[in-house]
Amino acid sequence: MTIDLVPAFNEEFTTGTLPKDFQYGFATAAWQIEGGWDQDGRGPCVWDDLAAKPGYIANGDNGHVAANSYNLWREDVRVLKELGAKVYRFSVSWSRVIPKGGRADEVNEAGIAYYSNLVDALLEAGIEPCVTIFHWDLPSALEARYGGWSNREIVADFEAYSRLLFSRLGDRVKHWITINEPFIVLRNMSRGVKPDYDWEIDTWRIPGHMILAHAAAVKAYRDDFTHQGGDIGICLNCDWFEPLGDSAEAQLAPQARRDTYLGLYADPIYLGRFPQRCIDTAGDRLPQFTDDEWAMVKGSSDVFYLNSYSTHWFTGEKLTDETKEMYGGYVSTQLDSEGKLIGEAGQPGFLKIVPWGFRNIITYIHNRYLKPTSTPLVISENGFSIAKEATLGLPRVLDDTKRIDYFRAYIGELVKAVNEDGVDVRGYYAWSLLDNIEWMSGFECLFGSVFVDRENGHARHIKKSGYWLKEYFEAATSK
Repeated sequence: MTIDLVPAFNEEFTTGTLPKDFQYGFATAAWQIEGGWDQDGRGPCVWDDLAAKPGYIANGDNGHVAANSYNLWREDVRVLKELGAKVYRFSVSWSRVIPKGGRADEVNEAGIAYYSNLVDALLEAGIEPCVTIFHWDLPSALEARYGGWSNREIVADFEAYSRLLFSRLGDRVKHWITINEPFIVLRNMSRGVKPDYDWEIDTWRIPGHMILAHAAAVKAYRDDFTHQGGDIGICLNCDWFEPLGDSAEAQLAPQARRDTYLGLYADPIYLGRFPQRCIDTAGDRLPQFTDDEWAMVKGSSDVFYLNSYSTHWFTGEKLTDETKEMYGGYVSTQLDSEGKLIGEAGQPGFLKIVPWGFRNIITYIHNRYLKPTSTPLVISENGFSIAKEATLGLPRVLDDTKRIDYFRAYIGELVKAVNEDGVDVRGYYAWSLLDNIEWMSGFECLFGSVFVDRENGHARHIKKSGYWLKEYFEAATSK
């Protein structure tokens, strides 16, 4: 289908404002796009289990077919090539390659072959694969066997799973992400993904196990697979948090939120310690690592992968329910001092267009973690879901100029962070390549730069934003 393109550039930037080797691309996650939930030996995952329960996923949606990428992966590669992507970040479904998940459990060769074929096709198209080892879809068998992430046993199973991927794909994959957004993994477990979630214990126990699992996988890679010539890191998420008002509590609240969203994971990995706020809050519930484990954890990320979308403000109002420790103790707001939204709203409601916040979180991370450790940054997710976009059909859904507005503003702030703040940013992966199932929001939220026509064979149709991104990055990296 032919569509009229909007002009690519009204923004103030000159060609060549990003390094020539800057890695522009797209990101996806297995459960959100693959489908094929019972094909070729794949086992169930905890998100399949959640989707089978009434009331958790919007409209009763599930990932049984999703964007049907398990069967249409060649189309995905074709679209990526048409969009000029230099890199494609995708995740492996743990239960597709080890259906029962454990280190002594049988490997599903059909699952390995699927990812091997995808990697080969990407490389043939001139696209670098960036593989996320765990993007939330824990095999159901591990949750049933020992409680999944609540049990320290998962560290050894995750290491074995990671080693399997390194040994089978690492000769061609040079960029690895261990775990995507451990904070959101924890939050989603507390919202129903883990039915027996224990607020008192799991809020602190599970982060410790995820940190150790990440570090064990990195150690395995560095010990036995460095000859493959790749890099490895963890993917952390954090939006910008801003005080609203002059009260002492309003001033404290944003850092309290950053410490639990980000610092609980980033401080151990990059600085070798937990944030003092987490130490004071958790007491003896804080994860306890041995000296050898601390040595394994500190420095266990070659790249800082950041997912960031929006900005949140804080008046200093305190949370009073059981979520308070997870969220730093304070209520966030989307309203300014006059009761107006802080930025134009997307869908879901937390998503607002606040570009200056994007630069703020990048420079915060640069000053706290990147400069002291000489670590490069990759924006591994950033994107926008237009309100009620899912109600539009062809061709209207392709005219996603509001998403272009978001990308123009946010990438503009990224360019400032690189050129004015000196941040070493190596790549930008737009979320997402495809319209997919957006976890608990189901198919109501669309983040893709490619529309998936689920009523007509899941055909792919590139939106205006996809073409805009291609033109932008071709120009920005042209010198």
